[in-house]
Amino acid sequence: MPKILPTHSPIAHRQSPVEKIYFLFHKRSAKNDKQTGQALIILLLVMVVALTIGLSVASRTLTDVRISTQSELSQKAFSAAEAGVEDALRQDFKSFTGTGEIQVSSDAKYIVEVTAQGAGTSFAPDRPVEKDDVTQLNLAGTGATALNVYWVDKSDASQSSPKASIEVAEVYLEGGSYKIAKYAANPSCTAIADTGDNNGFSSVGCTSGDFTLGLITYGARLQIPLHSQSQALRIRTFYNRAAAAVEVAAPAGATLPVQSYTISSTGTSGDVVRKVQVSRSVESLPP
Repeated sequence: MPKILPTHSPIAHRQSPVEKIYFLFHKRSAKNDKQTGQALIILLLVMVVALTIGLSVASRTLTDVRISTQSELSQKAFSAAEAGVEDALRQDFKSFTGTGEIQVSSDAKYIVEVTAQGAGTSFAPDRPVEKDDVTQLNLAGTGATALNVYWVDKSDASQSSPKASIEVAEVYLEGGSYKIAKYAANPSCTAIADTGDNNGFSSVGCTSGDFTLGLITYGARLQIPLHSQSQALRIRTFYNRAAAAVEVAAPAGATLPVQSYTISSTGTSGDVVRKVQVSRSVESLPP
């Protein structure tokens, strides 16, 4: 009967040469597989990082190209709008009201609109008259025989202390010569200015109170007569700045002439639109 060796016996664990070769090959193969897997993971990580960097660079490049293109189109549109303004300034605004679409290049064009400002029964400059400064209104061709001049915006605290006094000068033609008629008033409509100075300004035609014209309530009004060939009206403020406005007092239906023109030029290049707006005053006498 054959003898059975215990499993822990050295003889039971003795391997044949073939088994040894198989064991060594299998061990090396497993090690190589593990190293190959690690290399693949590293390669994938490198590829992901490289792809991310590449996409970022491509996105940045596309953004730069888009910005450069938009900047170029914007400059072309702005240049076209400026060309429209320059073209408009050469026109006679008595008959010129704007243009249709004007092509200035293969990819740029402009449209100009001209709007008259100030024609009507009243007019207010777009900003207050600064202390000791002058604003001038065009009266050439008006049919008015009397005007109301309002000043001091009661809602503006900067105009309240002290309240400004005014001098109004009408420039008119008589016998082929220019002449001037002057009027002056304090906001209290007395000879005493708001500063307490006795400047001797007349109270004739002056009224103090609340006078609403447009969106502003003024604190004083001076009514003055006009000559038949009035050319311009100059308003000067003393002691402080003040908002001012003019309204036709007589006759009914009379209006003021145009005071200025607003030129709006819209330039287009591609999908970019730029707009330039300027104001041109009517011809006036030097201050």
